This record gives sequence, structure tokens and C-alpha cells, in this order.
Amino acid sequence: MKYLYILFLLVVYGAVTAQPANDNFANATTLSSLDFVSANGAYTNLSATADGNSGSCFTRARNVWFKFQATTTEIDIRIITGPIQGGGSYGTIGFPIITMYDNSGNALSCNTQPGMNGPAVIQSLSLTIGDWYNFTIDNNSTGSAGTFKMAVASTVGNDLRTRASTISGPSYYSGDAAFTNEMASGDGTSSTCATRFKNLWYKFQATTTDIDIKVQVGGSKGTMTHSLLTLYNDSFSPITCSYAGGTSTTVYQSNSLTIGAWYYFSVDHHPSFGYQGSFSLTVNNWLTYDFRPSATLLSNTTNYASANAEYSSVGSTSDGSLGGCMTFKKTNVWFKFQAATSEIEIKVQSGGAKGNIQQPVVVLQSEAGAVMNCHWDGSGTAYIATTGLTIGNWYYFSVDANTAPGTFTLRVSNSIGYDQKFRAHEIAAVNNVINYTSADAAFSNENATSDTGLNPACVNGVYHNVWFKFQAVSPDIQIRVFNGGLKGTLTYPFINLQNAGGGNLKCGYNVLYNPLVQWTGLTVGDWYYFSVDGSNTSGTFSLSVTSTLGHDFKPKAVVVLPNNYISGDAAFTTTGSTVDGPSTTCNINNGNVWFRFQASTKSISIKAVTGGGKGTMVNPILALFNQSNAQVTCSSVMGGTAQIQAPIL
Repeated sequence: MKYLYILFLLVVYGAVTAQPANDNFANATTLSSLDFVSANGAYTNLSATADGNSGSCFTRARNVWFKFQATTTEIDIRIITGPIQGGGSYGTIGFPIITMYDNSGNALSCNTQPGMNGPAVIQSLSLTIGDWYNFTIDNNSTGSAGTFKMAVASTVGNDLRTRASTISGPSYYSGDAAFTNEMASGDGTSSTCATRFKNLWYKFQATTTDIDIKVQVGGSKGTMTHSLLTLYNDSFSPITCSYAGGTSTTVYQSNSLTIGAWYYFSVDHHPSFGYQGSFSLTVNNWLTYDFRPSATLLSNTTNYASANAEYSSVGSTSDGSLGGCMTFKKTNVWFKFQAATSEIEIKVQSGGAKGNIQQPVVVLQSEAGAVMNCHWDGSGTAYIATTGLTIGNWYYFSVDANTAPGTFTLRVSNSIGYDQKFRAHEIAAVNNVINYTSADAAFSNENATSDTGLNPACVNGVYHNVWFKFQAVSPDIQIRVFNGGLKGTLTYPFINLQNAGGGNLKCGYNVLYNPLVQWTGLTVGDWYYFSVDGSNTSGTFSLSVTSTLGHDFKPKAVVVLPNNYISGDAAFTTTGSTVDGPSTTCNINNGNVWFRFQASTKSISIKAVTGGGKGTMVNPILALFNQSNAQVTCSSVMGGTAQIQAPIL
């Protein structure tokens, strides 16, 4: 049994190390077709020996032989090995070498690449039709023998610089994933972006001064990653290059071509195996609004509003200054306008139907390129409001993304609205009294932006606040926002009252309807501001402002005489009232109003009567407090009358 075991190993070893059938010149494999691509790992030089003359690339070591009869004056032979992006392998041979011979065995040319996985490529444009040619596949001493993939073509393609594909017409699109550099080799001069690796070549004759070239990958556009684009003049000297990481679009744009001149560009990827693959190509001889000189013209800045998600920065490049909003440019697009007034308001909106650009940035520039203003927003809307424009002058603004490009909605107005605190809507006094009531749904915070410095106790976050201001005519102010039904569509509204210096005085918030702010202690003659927002909501609302306080506010409690006082039927209401003062032990205050009296006896009886003509309130609550705000007693009923009878100590 031991003898049989040893014999088995010898048989297996012999099978693995058998020489390939095409190990020598005389037994070269004949290629019946000169236009084919083999399967991955279809051929091997494992266990091959050295045979024939060495080329100038390397001393022959383990070469295998192939031969073909020329059917054209051209031939393109390439060997590829190494990993496939996404899994699998083209082959296992390392540092492949290809050498071409005439039929007498004289070496004509050879090729090897510095990379372990090749590809090794032989291209010729000067074959003699009908003659036989031979070529060998080998590997240098650094690499190892192994399997490989072969591609042969009877015409040389645009992998060779002198066979660059011609792009013509004003607008060209290849189609999705139309090209691939999977079997390409490196050719031409490297750019400053990266060493040429597996590039394909294209050329065009400039018919305008503009050019826009985009290499698109990812999804249906292609499997290549980390694409690289290099532009050359007709002497094949690099002019510029552009590189995009991952599956981003690589773009080159210029407006300074020489009309009539020929230009070349190569498409490659970062020099690393596994990044090769298919790609799509777009070439236009006009520039899009990705480039400042071709900025989209906004001819009318009087309340301009684009369609939702009308614009996009996907596939755009970076140019111009950021004005300090970001550390580096990414994917900005451009707009321009001629000032019709001395001010401009620009809003870039995203989120939901508005678009999917992430963390938008807007930068305003003069025609000379000087940055005038910029704003970056981490949530949804980038906003600029600028005064001091010169009427008739041209201005530019760019839209970028701090995180990821995408679609966006644009709003531009040559009149700054009350979205800005310095343009707060004024509530004016009449005859030294503020008694203002707006029309139903007169105001809106739709498309408004957020401000900082507001009272965080009001609500968690500031989203779409708008501003109002008034000059105090008394120490008191009452502000109420109405919403719901005809009053407006805003939900979860809140109010933030501030002094002129931005100090927060009070806020009013209601989960559903009609928040109210009341304040006493204003300085007559001073200016005060208040903002209205929704808790991450926007919509219309109505507004009421008065310089006198009602008994919803404890300091303005209605004075009653405790000696047999009876009000008229339904004389009081808690509708629209807010929570004020200490809580009761009977229930949580939902919106209380206040009364006060001076005790003239040692006991008191108080009734709150509802139902029928007496009033519409249900489940009334009565609470009695002393002047120190300590509760004396309270009464809560499920019905029409709440009553208190208590001694007064």
C-alpha cells in the first residue's frame, strides 16, 4: 500500500507539470481567427521551457508559442491577467511578456508592463498580408508562470494614441458603458494627476473655444472606478487632467480652445489593478452652467421660483472661490443676474420634492469674481440676503454641496423679505396704541430659512422662522398667532420675543393652535422683535398684536368685588388663553384666565357656571391662590359648574 501511495503522487505530479503543447516554435498554436477574445485563464505557460530568440524586453524563460497569417496590415495582441473587479481572475501569470517574430524566428518587437498583471500588448501597422508571424508569451524572473487571457484583433483600436477615435459634432454621447479599458495598455505621456496605466484615446477638432468632456461610471454608466481624464495638444503634450474618486463623474471644461486646432484626450483610471472597466463618454462643444462663463441667466429676479428639483450639480466640477463657506470646492454650478434693485435674496432648497443635494452651499460674487457673501446649511436651505448691489451691474452665484451633489430648487428675489430679521415686518401703532389684527392667513413661513440665537426653550430647533418688529408704546405687549381653518395652515406654531439686542424675553408654543406671548416690563420707545416658526413645519398663519394685556396674564387679572358679584351670561372666555402662573392640584392648566379680589370676610364662595346660556366651557376648573402664589383650594368637575367654598386665613 505504501508503494501504491508513492506511485500515485508521482503520477499526479507528472500531470501538473506537463509541458504545454505549444512549448516550442515548431508546435506553435495556430490562430484561426484574428478577431477574438479568449476565456479567462484559457492559456498557460506553466511548465514551459525556453525556446527561440529572446527579444529586447527580457531573456526568454518559460515561453509558449502562437502563430497567425496576416489578413490585414495590422495586428493587436494583448495578454491580461490578475483580479477582476467584483471577483474572479483573468489569469495567474505574473509580469507577462509578449514577443513577436517573423516566420523565420527573428524577433520583431516585444512588450512588457511594469505591473504584475500587465497587460502586455503588441500592436503593429506594417504587416505583410499573407505572411506568417509568430509570438510568444513568457514572464520575467520576478513573476511566476501561470494562466492568462488573450485578445487579438486584426485592426488596431484607440488603445494606441495614433489610432485615437474621432469625436465630431457639437454634442456626442457614446451610450451607456460603450467603452472599456479592461484589456487596454498604457500609452503616451503621463499627466500630473497619475501615471498612465490602461488608457484609451480620443481626438476632436475644436469648432468653438469651448469643450465639455465627461467620463461617467457607476450603475448603468459603467464598471470603471477612479476614472482619469487627460487633455493633450496635437503634439501630445498634456494640457490638463481631471481625476474623480470612486464612481464620481470625471469632467474637464475649458473656454480657451483654439478654433481649428486638434486636441487629444485619454481616458484611464488611477493606476491600480481592479479599477479597470466600462465607461460612458459625453463631449459637447458648448459649456453648461457647471462653468462660470456659461452661468445660467436669471433674466427676472422678481420673485423667481424654479420648479421643484429643477437644477442639479451631479457630474459638475469645481471652479471659482468658496468665500470661506467650505474648505475646498466640489461640484458647483453657476447662475448670473443683472441687478434690478440694490438687494438680492437667494435660497437653495433641498429635501423631499425640493431636491436631494446634501448640505447646500451658495456663494455670491461680483462680476470681477470677488466674493460678497456665502452661506452653508447643514439641513436643507442655503440662504443669502445681500444689500448694496449696484443697479445694472452683473453678479454671479454658485451652488455647491458640502456633502454630496444632487438636485435642488432655486428661489431668487430682488426684494429681501421678512425672512431676515433686519427686514422684519413692522407692526405699527395707531394713535399711540398697538391694536393690530391681520387678515386670515396673511403671513407665511413657507420657503423661509432658519436663524440662530432664538430661545431653545420654545421648541427643539429653528426651521423656517419669519420676523416682525414693533416700537413699544406701553410696558405691555400681547402677541398671538392664529392657525387652523381659515386662519392658516401652519401647525405646531411658536413665537419668540426678543429685545433689540437679541436677548430672549419670552416664547409661546402650542402643540396645535394659537400660541400666545404676553409680556410686561417693556421700555416705551424701544424696538422689539418676535419671530414666528413651526416645529419643523411651514404654512400660513394670522397674527394679532396689542399693547394692552387681558386677564389671560396674571398681572392683568380682572378685579371683582366679592360681595355678591355675578357676571353676565357667558361674560368670560378661556378660548385662546395660555398657561400662566402656578399649577393646580386638580388638573394641569390648559389655558387659564385670572381674577383677583381683596378679602372683606374670612370666607369666600366662587362658582364657574357653564352650560346653556351660561357658557360653552366644559369640565371647568377653579383654583384659589393667595398673594404668595400658594394654592388654597381647587375644584374640578365633569359637568357644568365648578365651585369653591373656602375660609380665608
